[in-house]
Amino acid sequence: MRYHRLVFCTLTASFLLIWQSVASEASPMAEAGRLFKERLTAAAVTPETGTATAPITPQDIPGSVVLIGSSDGRGSGFLCRLWGVPVIVTNAHVYARMYQSTIEDGRQYRYTPKAALISRKRDLALIEADIPTDRRLFEIAENLATTPLKTPANAYGDSLGARVITVLNGQLLGIGPDEIEISAGIVPGNSGGPVVNQKMEIIGVATYLKLLSADANMLEGTRFGAHTTQNNSGVRRFAIRIDNLDPQEFEIFDPVQQQKDLNVFQYLTTANANFRRAIKNEKGMALWIAFHRVYRRVNPFWNYQGSILYLNKLIVQEQRLMATASSLLNLPLHMLTPQENRMVNHLFQQISRYRRDNFRCNVCNGRGELPDTRLQDGRTYSYQSDNSRKICPECSGLGQANVPYYNIMRTSPISVRYPKFRIASVAPGVDQATTLKLLQAGDDAAPLNVNGIFQLYTLPGNHAYYQATNTYLTFVARRLSAINIQFPAGQSLWEELKQDLIQKFGKPTVDFDYGTLLGYVVFEYPEGVIMLTNEDRGIRLTARHYLLTELEMRFLENLGKKLFIPQKNNSGKLERNFFM
Repeated sequence: MRYHRLVFCTLTASFLLIWQSVASEASPMAEAGRLFKERLTAAAVTPETGTATAPITPQDIPGSVVLIGSSDGRGSGFLCRLWGVPVIVTNAHVYARMYQSTIEDGRQYRYTPKAALISRKRDLALIEADIPTDRRLFEIAENLATTPLKTPANAYGDSLGARVITVLNGQLLGIGPDEIEISAGIVPGNSGGPVVNQKMEIIGVATYLKLLSADANMLEGTRFGAHTTQNNSGVRRFAIRIDNLDPQEFEIFDPVQQQKDLNVFQYLTTANANFRRAIKNEKGMALWIAFHRVYRRVNPFWNYQGSILYLNKLIVQEQRLMATASSLLNLPLHMLTPQENRMVNHLFQQISRYRRDNFRCNVCNGRGELPDTRLQDGRTYSYQSDNSRKICPECSGLGQANVPYYNIMRTSPISVRYPKFRIASVAPGVDQATTLKLLQAGDDAAPLNVNGIFQLYTLPGNHAYYQATNTYLTFVARRLSAINIQFPAGQSLWEELKQDLIQKFGKPTVDFDYGTLLGYVVFEYPEGVIMLTNEDRGIRLTARHYLLTELEMRFLENLGKKLFIPQKNNSGKLERNFFM
Protein backbone atom coordinates (compact mmCIF):
# COMPACT_ATOMS: atom_id res chain seq x y z
CA MET A 1 0.00 0.00 0.00
CA ARG A 2 2.89 2.39 0.48
CA TYR A 3 3.87 4.49 -2.54
CA HIS A 4 7.25 2.84 -3.03
CA ARG A 5 10.11 3.52 -5.43
CA LEU A 6 12.47 0.60 -5.99
CA VAL A 7 16.09 1.53 -5.61
CA PHE A 8 18.50 -0.96 -7.12
CA CYS A 9 22.06 -1.20 -5.94
CA THR A 10 25.15 -2.63 -7.58
CA LEU A 11 26.37 -5.93 -6.21
CA THR A 12 29.92 -5.04 -5.31
CA ALA A 13 32.20 -5.43 -2.35
CA SER A 14 31.56 -1.79 -1.46
CA PHE A 15 28.16 -2.81 -0.10
CA LEU A 16 29.79 -5.23 2.31
CA LEU A 17 32.00 -2.43 3.61
CA ILE A 18 28.98 -0.20 4.13
CA TRP A 19 27.08 -3.00 5.84
CA GLN A 20 29.97 -3.83 8.15
CA SER A 21 30.50 -0.16 9.02
CA VAL A 22 27.08 0.08 10.70
CA ALA A 23 27.52 0.06 14.45
CA SER A 24 26.22 -3.03 16.21
CA GLU A 25 25.49 -1.42 19.55
CA ALA A 26 22.02 -0.08 20.34
CA SER A 27 21.28 3.58 19.63
CA PRO A 28 19.94 6.09 22.20
CA MET A 29 16.55 5.80 20.49
CA ALA A 30 16.50 2.09 21.36
CA GLU A 31 16.89 2.89 25.06
CA ALA A 32 14.15 5.50 24.74
CA GLY A 33 12.01 2.83 23.10
CA ARG A 34 12.36 0.63 26.16
CA LEU A 35 11.10 3.45 28.38
CA PHE A 36 8.32 4.22 25.90
CA LYS A 37 7.12 0.60 26.03
CA GLU A 38 7.19 0.61 29.84
CA ARG A 39 5.08 3.75 29.84
CA LEU A 40 2.49 2.25 27.49
CA THR A 41 2.42 -0.98 29.49
CA ALA A 42 1.67 0.90 32.68
CA ALA A 43 -0.90 3.09 30.94
CA ALA A 44 -2.71 0.04 29.54
CA VAL A 45 -3.38 -1.01 33.15
CA THR A 46 -4.09 2.48 34.45
CA PRO A 47 -4.75 4.90 31.58
CA GLU A 48 -3.05 8.25 31.89
CA THR A 49 -5.29 11.25 32.42
CA GLY A 50 -4.78 14.51 30.66
CA THR A 51 -6.53 17.64 29.64
CA ALA A 52 -9.84 16.80 28.02
CA THR A 53 -10.11 17.91 24.41
CA ALA A 54 -13.08 18.49 22.18
CA PRO A 55 -13.76 15.99 19.39
CA ILE A 56 -11.79 16.48 16.20
CA THR A 57 -13.49 18.38 13.42
CA PRO A 58 -12.66 18.40 9.70
CA GLN A 59 -10.87 21.70 10.27
CA ASP A 60 -8.42 19.94 12.64
CA ILE A 61 -7.37 17.31 10.06
CA PRO A 62 -4.33 19.20 8.64
CA GLY A 63 -2.81 19.26 12.13
CA SER A 64 -3.87 15.78 13.22
CA VAL A 65 -2.90 13.75 10.13
CA VAL A 66 0.80 13.51 9.27
CA LEU A 67 2.72 12.82 6.06
CA ILE A 68 5.60 10.34 6.33
CA GLY A 69 8.17 10.03 3.58
CA SER A 70 11.74 9.44 2.48
CA SER A 71 13.59 8.61 -0.72
CA ASP A 72 12.16 5.10 -0.37
CA GLY A 73 8.48 6.06 -0.56
CA ARG A 74 5.60 7.84 1.12
CA GLY A 75 2.81 7.04 3.58
CA SER A 76 0.53 8.55 6.22
CA GLY A 77 0.00 8.63 9.99
CA PHE A 78 -2.03 10.40 12.64
CA LEU A 79 -1.93 11.77 16.19
CA CYS A 80 -3.80 9.58 18.63
CA ARG A 81 -4.37 9.11 22.33
CA LEU A 82 -3.57 5.47 23.14
CA TRP A 83 -4.31 4.46 26.75
CA GLY A 84 -4.17 8.18 27.47
CA VAL A 85 -0.64 8.51 25.99
CA PRO A 86 -0.17 10.85 22.98
CA VAL A 87 1.43 8.89 20.12
CA ILE A 88 1.80 8.95 16.35
CA VAL A 89 0.30 5.85 14.73
CA THR A 90 1.19 4.50 11.28
CA ASN A 91 1.87 1.19 9.54
CA ALA A 92 5.03 -0.82 10.14
CA HIS A 93 5.52 -1.14 6.38
CA VAL A 94 5.57 2.65 6.20
CA TYR A 95 7.87 3.55 9.08
CA ALA A 96 10.11 0.48 9.35
CA ARG A 97 10.85 0.31 5.60
CA MET A 98 11.80 3.98 5.31
CA TYR A 99 15.26 4.96 6.47
CA GLN A 100 15.54 8.44 7.98
CA SER A 101 11.94 9.30 7.15
CA THR A 102 10.45 12.73 7.79
CA ILE A 103 7.16 13.24 9.63
CA GLU A 104 5.25 16.49 9.13
CA ASP A 105 1.65 17.64 9.19
CA GLY A 106 -0.37 19.88 6.90
CA ARG A 107 0.61 22.91 8.96
CA GLN A 108 4.30 22.41 8.15
CA TYR A 109 5.24 21.22 11.62
CA ARG A 110 7.95 18.56 11.51
CA TYR A 111 8.06 15.90 14.21
CA THR A 112 11.28 14.38 15.53
CA PRO A 113 10.78 10.78 16.71
CA LYS A 114 12.09 10.11 20.22
CA ALA A 115 11.21 6.41 20.28
CA ALA A 116 9.24 3.88 18.26
CA LEU A 117 7.67 0.46 18.69
CA ILE A 118 6.72 -2.07 15.97
CA SER A 119 4.01 -4.69 16.43
CA ARG A 120 4.91 -8.36 16.08
CA LYS A 121 1.35 -9.32 15.16
CA ARG A 122 -0.04 -6.42 13.17
CA ASP A 123 1.23 -4.00 10.58
CA LEU A 124 1.49 -1.17 13.11
CA ALA A 125 4.07 1.29 14.39
CA LEU A 126 3.76 3.61 17.42
CA ILE A 127 6.00 6.69 17.51
CA GLU A 128 6.76 8.92 20.48
CA ALA A 129 7.37 12.58 19.69
CA ASP A 130 6.84 16.03 21.15
CA ILE A 131 3.34 17.02 20.03
CA PRO A 132 2.33 20.71 20.13
CA THR A 133 -0.33 21.47 22.72
CA ASP A 134 -2.63 23.03 20.16
CA ARG A 135 -2.98 19.81 18.16
CA ARG A 136 -6.15 17.76 18.47
CA LEU A 137 -5.60 14.02 19.03
CA PHE A 138 -7.88 11.35 17.63
CA GLU A 139 -9.70 9.20 20.15
CA ILE A 140 -10.25 5.48 19.61
CA ALA A 141 -13.82 4.29 19.09
CA GLU A 142 -15.13 2.01 21.81
CA ASN A 143 -17.08 -1.19 21.27
CA LEU A 144 -16.02 -1.45 17.64
CA ALA A 145 -17.11 -5.10 17.56
CA THR A 146 -20.71 -4.04 18.05
CA THR A 147 -20.62 -1.26 15.46
CA PRO A 148 -23.30 -1.83 12.77
CA LEU A 149 -22.03 -2.49 9.28
CA LYS A 150 -22.69 0.04 6.54
CA THR A 151 -21.94 2.88 8.95
CA PRO A 152 -19.63 5.66 7.63
CA ALA A 153 -15.89 4.80 7.48
CA ASN A 154 -13.88 7.63 5.96
CA ALA A 155 -10.12 7.53 5.33
CA TYR A 156 -7.64 10.42 5.43
CA GLY A 157 -4.11 10.35 4.08
CA ASP A 158 -1.48 11.18 1.49
CA SER A 159 -3.14 9.54 -1.52
CA LEU A 160 -0.56 8.44 -4.14
CA GLY A 161 2.18 10.21 -2.21
CA ALA A 162 1.24 13.61 -3.60
CA ARG A 163 2.01 15.36 -0.26
CA VAL A 164 -1.58 16.52 0.22
CA ILE A 165 -4.08 15.20 2.76
CA THR A 166 -7.23 13.91 1.13
CA VAL A 167 -10.49 12.43 2.41
CA LEU A 168 -11.98 9.26 0.93
CA ASN A 169 -15.55 8.54 1.97
CA GLY A 170 -16.82 5.02 2.43
CA GLN A 171 -18.57 2.54 4.67
CA LEU A 172 -17.67 -0.18 7.13
CA LEU A 173 -18.14 -3.47 5.27
CA GLY A 174 -16.75 -6.06 7.67
CA ILE A 175 -15.22 -6.53 11.13
CA GLY A 176 -12.61 -9.10 12.13
CA PRO A 177 -10.47 -9.70 15.22
CA ASP A 178 -7.52 -7.69 13.87
CA GLU A 179 -8.83 -5.97 10.75
CA ILE A 180 -11.84 -4.26 9.27
CA GLU A 181 -12.94 -4.01 5.64
CA ILE A 182 -13.96 -0.65 4.24
CA SER A 183 -15.26 0.70 0.95
CA ALA A 184 -13.30 3.96 1.08
CA GLY A 185 -11.07 4.01 -1.99
CA ILE A 186 -7.68 3.98 -0.27
CA VAL A 187 -4.68 3.80 -2.61
CA PRO A 188 -0.89 3.65 -2.18
CA GLY A 189 0.13 6.56 0.03
CA ASN A 190 -2.89 6.20 2.31
CA SER A 191 -1.15 3.47 4.30
CA GLY A 192 -0.95 4.39 7.98
CA GLY A 193 -3.68 7.00 7.73
CA PRO A 194 -6.75 7.13 10.01
CA VAL A 195 -10.09 5.52 9.22
CA VAL A 196 -12.82 7.25 11.25
CA ASN A 197 -16.52 6.89 11.97
CA GLN A 198 -19.14 9.61 11.87
CA LYS A 199 -17.93 10.87 15.29
CA MET A 200 -14.36 11.28 13.92
CA GLU A 201 -13.19 8.44 16.17
CA ILE A 202 -10.55 5.96 15.03
CA ILE A 203 -11.88 2.60 13.90
CA GLY A 204 -8.80 1.48 11.99
CA VAL A 205 -5.51 2.25 10.25
CA ALA A 206 -5.63 2.12 6.43
CA THR A 207 -3.24 -0.68 5.49
CA TYR A 208 -3.67 -2.69 2.29
CA LEU A 209 -5.86 -3.68 -0.59
CA LYS A 210 -6.42 -7.10 -2.12
CA LEU A 211 -6.96 -7.76 -5.81
CA LEU A 212 -9.47 -10.48 -6.55
CA SER A 213 -9.32 -12.69 -9.60
CA ALA A 214 -11.84 -15.36 -10.43
CA ASP A 215 -12.81 -17.60 -13.31
CA ALA A 216 -15.94 -17.01 -15.32
CA ASN A 217 -18.96 -16.19 -13.16
CA MET A 218 -17.57 -17.02 -9.71
CA LEU A 219 -17.97 -13.43 -8.48
CA GLU A 220 -20.99 -12.54 -10.58
CA GLY A 221 -23.86 -11.28 -8.50
CA THR A 222 -21.70 -10.42 -5.45
CA ARG A 223 -20.23 -7.15 -4.30
CA PHE A 224 -16.80 -8.56 -5.05
CA GLY A 225 -17.66 -8.69 -8.74
CA ALA A 226 -19.61 -5.47 -8.88
CA HIS A 227 -16.60 -3.37 -9.86
CA THR A 228 -14.26 -5.36 -12.05
CA THR A 229 -11.33 -4.31 -14.18
CA GLN A 230 -10.44 -5.48 -17.66
CA ASN A 231 -8.60 -8.38 -15.99
CA ASN A 232 -11.79 -9.44 -14.19
CA SER A 233 -10.28 -8.37 -10.88
CA GLY A 234 -12.12 -6.77 -7.98
CA VAL A 235 -10.50 -4.81 -5.13
CA ARG A 236 -11.08 -5.18 -1.40
CA ARG A 237 -9.59 -2.68 1.09
CA PHE A 238 -8.62 -3.30 4.70
CA ALA A 239 -7.59 -1.38 7.81
CA ILE A 240 -5.95 -2.57 11.05
CA ARG A 241 -7.86 -2.32 14.33
CA ILE A 242 -6.17 -0.54 17.25
CA ASP A 243 -8.97 -0.71 19.83
CA ASN A 244 -7.78 -4.09 21.17
CA LEU A 245 -3.99 -3.73 21.26
CA ASP A 246 -1.64 -5.26 23.82
CA PRO A 247 1.58 -3.33 24.64
CA GLN A 248 3.48 -6.62 24.95
CA GLU A 249 3.06 -7.35 21.24
CA PHE A 250 5.34 -4.43 20.35
CA GLU A 251 9.11 -4.58 19.75
CA ILE A 252 11.59 -1.77 20.32
CA PHE A 253 12.64 -0.04 17.11
CA ASP A 254 16.34 0.77 16.67
CA PRO A 255 17.20 3.00 13.65
CA VAL A 256 20.83 1.83 13.66
CA GLN A 257 19.80 -1.80 13.30
CA GLN A 258 17.08 -0.76 10.87
CA GLN A 259 19.72 0.63 8.50
CA LYS A 260 21.57 -2.67 8.64
CA ASP A 261 18.37 -4.64 8.06
CA LEU A 262 17.34 -2.50 5.09
CA ASN A 263 20.81 -2.74 3.54
CA VAL A 264 20.70 -6.53 3.74
CA PHE A 265 17.14 -6.62 2.41
CA GLN A 266 18.02 -4.34 -0.51
CA TYR A 267 21.11 -6.40 -1.31
CA LEU A 268 19.19 -9.68 -1.34
CA THR A 269 16.29 -8.20 -3.29
CA THR A 270 18.63 -6.90 -5.98
CA ALA A 271 20.52 -10.20 -6.18
CA ASN A 272 17.28 -12.13 -6.66
CA ALA A 273 16.05 -9.63 -9.27
CA ASN A 274 19.30 -9.96 -11.19
CA PHE A 275 19.03 -13.73 -11.16
CA ARG A 276 15.41 -13.61 -12.35
CA ARG A 277 16.60 -11.59 -15.32
CA ALA A 278 19.33 -14.17 -15.95
CA ILE A 279 16.73 -16.95 -15.99
CA LYS A 280 14.97 -15.21 -18.88
CA ASN A 281 18.16 -14.78 -20.91
CA GLU A 282 20.33 -17.80 -20.06
CA LYS A 283 20.02 -21.57 -20.16
CA GLY A 284 22.08 -24.55 -19.12
CA MET A 285 25.63 -23.85 -18.10
CA ALA A 286 25.25 -20.10 -18.68
CA LEU A 287 22.56 -20.10 -15.98
CA TRP A 288 24.95 -21.75 -13.51
CA ILE A 289 27.59 -19.14 -14.31
CA ALA A 290 25.01 -16.36 -13.83
CA PHE A 291 24.02 -17.84 -10.47
CA HIS A 292 27.66 -17.89 -9.41
CA ARG A 293 28.23 -14.28 -10.41
CA VAL A 294 25.08 -12.99 -8.73
CA TYR A 295 25.21 -14.90 -5.46
CA ARG A 296 28.90 -15.36 -4.81
CA ARG A 297 28.90 -12.65 -2.11
CA VAL A 298 25.70 -13.47 -0.24
CA ASN A 299 27.11 -15.95 2.27
CA PRO A 300 27.28 -13.41 5.17
CA PHE A 301 23.49 -13.07 4.96
CA TRP A 302 22.44 -16.75 5.05
CA ASN A 303 21.80 -16.62 8.79
CA TYR A 304 21.09 -12.93 9.09
CA GLN A 305 18.08 -12.10 11.25
CA GLY A 306 16.37 -8.74 11.27
CA SER A 307 16.26 -6.66 14.43
CA ILE A 308 12.44 -6.69 14.44
CA LEU A 309 10.05 -9.40 13.30
CA TYR A 310 8.52 -7.32 10.50
CA LEU A 311 11.84 -6.67 8.74
CA ASN A 312 13.01 -10.20 9.44
CA LYS A 313 9.99 -11.58 7.56
CA LEU A 314 10.98 -9.54 4.51
CA ILE A 315 14.57 -10.77 4.71
CA VAL A 316 13.48 -14.40 5.14
CA GLN A 317 11.36 -14.15 1.98
CA GLU A 318 14.43 -13.14 -0.03
CA GLN A 319 16.56 -15.80 1.68
CA ARG A 320 14.01 -18.43 0.69
CA LEU A 321 14.19 -17.28 -2.94
CA MET A 322 17.97 -17.64 -2.82
CA ALA A 323 17.61 -21.07 -1.25
CA THR A 324 15.22 -22.12 -4.01
CA ALA A 325 17.68 -21.06 -6.71
CA SER A 326 20.55 -22.74 -4.87
CA SER A 327 18.65 -26.00 -4.46
CA LEU A 328 17.42 -26.12 -8.06
CA LEU A 329 20.92 -25.61 -9.47
CA ASN A 330 22.60 -27.57 -6.68
CA LEU A 331 25.18 -24.85 -6.10
CA PRO A 332 26.23 -23.48 -2.70
CA LEU A 333 26.08 -19.85 -1.67
CA HIS A 334 29.50 -19.00 -0.38
CA MET A 335 32.00 -16.16 -0.45
CA LEU A 336 35.66 -17.23 -0.44
CA THR A 337 38.19 -15.54 1.78
CA PRO A 338 40.93 -13.44 0.08
CA GLN A 339 43.39 -16.24 0.76
CA GLU A 340 41.11 -18.81 -0.89
CA ASN A 341 40.62 -16.53 -3.88
CA ARG A 342 44.39 -16.22 -4.31
CA MET A 343 44.67 -20.01 -4.19
CA VAL A 344 41.96 -20.43 -6.84
CA ASN A 345 43.71 -17.91 -9.09
CA HIS A 346 47.01 -19.75 -8.67
CA LEU A 347 45.47 -23.14 -9.45
CA PHE A 348 43.60 -21.78 -12.45
CA GLN A 349 46.77 -20.29 -13.91
CA GLN A 350 48.73 -23.46 -13.17
CA ILE A 351 46.22 -25.73 -14.87
CA SER A 352 45.70 -23.31 -17.76
CA ARG A 353 49.25 -23.99 -18.94
CA TYR A 354 47.92 -27.27 -20.27
CA ARG A 355 45.37 -25.57 -22.48
CA ARG A 356 45.14 -26.34 -26.20
CA ASP A 357 42.80 -24.35 -28.41
CA ASN A 358 42.75 -26.82 -31.31
CA PHE A 359 42.78 -30.61 -31.31
CA ARG A 360 41.70 -33.42 -33.55
CA CYS A 361 38.25 -34.90 -33.23
CA ASN A 362 38.69 -38.29 -31.61
CA VAL A 363 35.69 -39.81 -33.39
CA CYS A 364 36.82 -39.27 -36.98
CA ASN A 365 40.50 -38.87 -36.05
CA GLY A 366 40.59 -35.47 -37.65
CA ARG A 367 39.22 -36.56 -41.07
CA GLY A 368 35.85 -34.89 -40.66
CA GLU A 369 33.98 -37.85 -42.17
CA LEU A 370 33.22 -41.48 -41.46
CA PRO A 371 32.55 -44.53 -43.65
CA ASP A 372 28.86 -45.24 -44.11
CA THR A 373 28.51 -48.77 -42.78
CA ARG A 374 24.75 -49.07 -42.89
CA LEU A 375 24.83 -51.45 -45.90
CA GLN A 376 26.18 -54.92 -45.25
CA ASP A 377 27.13 -55.82 -48.86
CA GLY A 378 30.20 -53.62 -48.85
CA ARG A 379 28.70 -50.94 -51.03
CA THR A 380 28.72 -47.34 -49.88
CA TYR A 381 26.37 -44.57 -50.71
CA SER A 382 25.89 -40.90 -49.86
CA TYR A 383 24.69 -39.88 -46.41
CA GLN A 384 24.96 -36.10 -46.72
CA SER A 385 26.94 -35.84 -49.97
CA ASP A 386 27.47 -37.69 -53.22
CA ASN A 387 30.61 -39.52 -52.12
CA SER A 388 30.88 -42.71 -50.11
CA ARG A 389 31.45 -41.04 -46.76
CA LYS A 390 29.16 -39.47 -44.20
CA ILE A 391 29.93 -36.27 -42.30
CA CYS A 392 31.21 -36.87 -38.78
CA PRO A 393 28.38 -35.94 -36.41
CA GLU A 394 30.84 -35.20 -33.60
CA CYS A 395 32.71 -32.31 -35.21
CA SER A 396 30.24 -31.51 -38.04
CA GLY A 397 32.85 -32.39 -40.63
CA LEU A 398 35.51 -29.99 -39.37
CA GLY A 399 37.90 -32.66 -38.15
CA GLN A 400 38.97 -30.29 -35.40
CA ALA A 401 37.26 -28.49 -32.56
CA ASN A 402 38.25 -24.94 -31.78
CA VAL A 403 37.28 -24.67 -28.12
CA PRO A 404 39.20 -24.18 -24.89
CA TYR A 405 40.63 -27.57 -24.01
CA TYR A 406 42.73 -28.72 -21.08
CA ASN A 407 44.81 -31.87 -21.09
CA ILE A 408 44.18 -34.28 -18.24
CA MET A 409 47.15 -34.16 -15.92
CA ARG A 410 48.40 -37.45 -14.61
CA THR A 411 49.50 -35.78 -11.39
CA SER A 412 47.15 -33.13 -10.08
CA PRO A 413 48.83 -29.94 -8.83
CA ILE A 414 45.94 -29.31 -6.45
CA SER A 415 46.53 -29.58 -2.74
CA VAL A 416 43.49 -28.59 -0.69
CA ARG A 417 42.24 -29.13 2.83
CA TYR A 418 39.49 -31.68 3.31
CA PRO A 419 36.29 -30.59 5.07
CA LYS A 420 35.67 -32.07 8.50
CA PHE A 421 32.79 -34.17 7.28
CA ARG A 422 32.23 -37.22 5.13
CA ILE A 423 29.32 -38.28 2.96
CA ALA A 424 29.19 -41.93 2.00
CA SER A 425 32.73 -42.42 3.37
CA VAL A 426 34.32 -39.65 1.27
CA ALA A 427 35.08 -35.98 1.81
CA PRO A 428 35.18 -33.45 -1.04
CA GLY A 429 38.75 -32.69 -2.05
CA VAL A 430 39.92 -36.32 -2.01
CA ASP A 431 41.81 -37.48 -5.09
CA GLN A 432 40.00 -39.39 -7.79
CA ALA A 433 41.52 -42.84 -7.24
CA THR A 434 40.86 -42.80 -3.49
CA THR A 435 37.28 -41.62 -4.01
CA LEU A 436 36.42 -44.39 -6.45
CA LYS A 437 37.94 -46.97 -4.15
CA LEU A 438 36.01 -45.73 -1.12
CA LEU A 439 32.76 -45.69 -3.10
CA GLN A 440 33.45 -49.24 -4.26
CA ALA A 441 33.21 -48.24 -7.91
CA GLY A 442 33.79 -51.19 -10.23
CA ASP A 443 36.20 -51.35 -13.11
CA ASP A 444 33.34 -50.69 -15.50
CA ALA A 445 32.78 -47.20 -14.05
CA ALA A 446 33.75 -45.15 -17.10
CA PRO A 447 34.17 -41.39 -16.69
CA LEU A 448 32.70 -38.74 -18.93
CA ASN A 449 35.57 -36.43 -19.82
CA VAL A 450 34.64 -32.81 -20.52
CA ASN A 451 37.25 -30.55 -22.11
CA GLY A 452 39.95 -32.53 -20.42
CA ILE A 453 39.46 -30.75 -17.08
CA PHE A 454 36.25 -32.31 -15.70
CA GLN A 455 35.68 -36.00 -15.15
CA LEU A 456 32.14 -37.04 -14.38
CA TYR A 457 30.98 -40.40 -13.07
CA THR A 458 27.57 -41.99 -12.64
CA LEU A 459 27.48 -44.89 -10.20
CA PRO A 460 24.36 -47.00 -9.57
CA GLY A 461 23.04 -46.75 -6.01
CA ASN A 462 25.35 -46.03 -3.11
CA HIS A 463 27.01 -48.42 -0.68
CA ALA A 464 26.25 -46.16 2.32
CA TYR A 465 22.59 -45.45 1.48
CA TYR A 466 20.56 -48.44 0.38
CA GLN A 467 17.68 -46.15 -0.67
CA ALA A 468 19.87 -44.22 -3.16
CA THR A 469 19.21 -44.63 -6.87
CA ASN A 470 22.41 -43.06 -8.26
CA THR A 471 25.60 -41.36 -7.17
CA TYR A 472 27.12 -38.61 -9.32
CA LEU A 473 30.72 -37.47 -8.94
CA THR A 474 32.37 -34.33 -10.31
CA PHE A 475 36.16 -34.20 -10.38
CA VAL A 476 38.16 -31.06 -11.17
CA ALA A 477 41.75 -31.89 -12.13
CA ARG A 478 41.39 -35.27 -10.41
CA ARG A 479 40.02 -33.89 -7.15
CA LEU A 480 36.46 -34.50 -5.94
CA SER A 481 34.60 -31.22 -6.29
CA ALA A 482 31.11 -32.58 -5.58
CA ILE A 483 29.32 -35.80 -4.71
CA ASN A 484 25.62 -35.91 -5.49
CA ILE A 485 23.48 -38.79 -4.20
CA GLN A 486 19.96 -39.14 -5.61
CA PHE A 487 17.00 -40.65 -3.74
CA PRO A 488 13.39 -41.29 -4.72
CA ALA A 489 10.77 -38.79 -3.59
CA GLY A 490 9.10 -39.37 -0.25
CA GLN A 491 8.33 -37.26 2.80
CA SER A 492 9.25 -39.99 5.30
CA LEU A 493 12.61 -40.57 3.59
CA TRP A 494 13.23 -36.82 3.60
CA GLU A 495 12.61 -36.62 7.33
CA GLU A 496 14.82 -39.67 7.94
CA LEU A 497 17.74 -38.23 5.96
CA LYS A 498 17.33 -34.82 7.53
CA GLN A 499 17.37 -36.15 11.09
CA ASP A 500 20.34 -38.38 10.27
CA LEU A 501 22.32 -35.37 9.05
CA ILE A 502 21.34 -33.30 12.08
CA GLN A 503 22.48 -36.10 14.37
CA LYS A 504 25.83 -36.32 12.57
CA PHE A 505 26.57 -32.65 11.91
CA GLY A 506 24.49 -30.70 14.44
CA LYS A 507 22.15 -27.80 13.83
CA PRO A 508 21.92 -26.81 10.15
CA THR A 509 23.00 -23.39 8.99
CA VAL A 510 19.89 -23.07 6.83
CA ASP A 511 16.64 -24.96 7.34
CA PHE A 512 13.86 -24.02 4.94
CA ASP A 513 11.19 -26.71 5.13
CA TYR A 514 8.21 -25.74 2.99
CA GLY A 515 6.17 -28.83 3.79
CA THR A 516 5.38 -31.85 1.65
CA LEU A 517 8.00 -32.56 -1.03
CA LEU A 518 9.75 -29.23 -0.75
CA GLY A 519 12.65 -28.37 1.53
CA TYR A 520 16.25 -27.22 1.68
CA VAL A 521 18.75 -27.85 4.49
CA VAL A 522 22.38 -26.65 4.54
CA PHE A 523 25.29 -27.58 6.82
CA GLU A 524 28.24 -25.24 6.37
CA TYR A 525 31.88 -25.84 7.20
CA PRO A 526 34.96 -23.67 6.52
CA GLU A 527 36.06 -25.87 3.60
CA GLY A 528 32.78 -27.21 2.27
CA VAL A 529 29.03 -27.58 2.49
CA ILE A 530 26.37 -30.30 2.70
CA MET A 531 23.04 -29.61 1.00
CA LEU A 532 19.90 -31.73 1.31
CA THR A 533 17.17 -30.81 -1.17
CA ASN A 534 13.62 -32.15 -1.28
CA GLU A 535 11.71 -31.76 -4.54
CA ASP A 536 8.76 -33.44 -6.19
CA ARG A 537 11.12 -35.29 -8.54
CA GLY A 538 13.25 -36.70 -5.73
CA ILE A 539 15.66 -36.02 -2.87
CA ARG A 540 19.23 -34.91 -3.48
CA LEU A 541 22.11 -35.07 -0.99
CA THR A 542 25.12 -33.05 -2.13
CA ALA A 543 28.51 -32.36 -0.61
CA ARG A 544 30.74 -29.71 -2.20
CA HIS A 545 34.21 -28.35 -1.67
CA TYR A 546 34.10 -24.54 -1.72
CA LEU A 547 37.50 -23.96 -3.28
CA LEU A 548 37.10 -26.68 -5.91
CA THR A 549 33.59 -25.46 -6.72
CA GLU A 550 34.97 -21.96 -7.27
CA LEU A 551 37.67 -23.43 -9.50
CA GLU A 552 35.02 -25.45 -11.34
CA MET A 553 32.92 -22.33 -11.94
CA ARG A 554 36.02 -20.41 -13.03
CA PHE A 555 36.69 -23.00 -15.72
CA LEU A 556 33.05 -23.11 -16.79
CA GLU A 557 33.08 -19.35 -17.15
CA ASN A 558 36.32 -19.57 -19.12
CA LEU A 559 34.88 -22.26 -21.37
CA GLY A 560 31.79 -20.21 -22.05
CA LYS A 561 29.19 -22.19 -23.93
CA LYS A 562 31.79 -24.36 -25.68
CA LEU A 563 32.10 -27.86 -24.34
CA PHE A 564 33.80 -30.83 -25.91
CA ILE A 565 33.20 -34.34 -24.65
CA PRO A 566 35.71 -36.84 -26.10
CA GLN A 567 33.99 -39.74 -24.36
CA LYS A 568 30.23 -39.69 -24.27
CA ASN A 569 27.84 -41.80 -22.28
CA ASN A 570 25.46 -44.33 -23.80
CA SER A 571 22.88 -41.74 -24.71
CA GLY A 572 25.49 -39.47 -26.26
CA LYS A 573 24.53 -36.55 -24.03
CA LEU A 574 25.94 -34.83 -20.98
CA GLU A 575 23.54 -35.19 -18.09
CA ARG A 576 22.80 -32.11 -16.04
CA ASN A 577 23.29 -33.88 -12.73
CA PHE A 578 26.91 -34.49 -13.51
CA PHE A 579 27.77 -30.84 -13.17
CA MET A 580 25.31 -29.63 -10.61
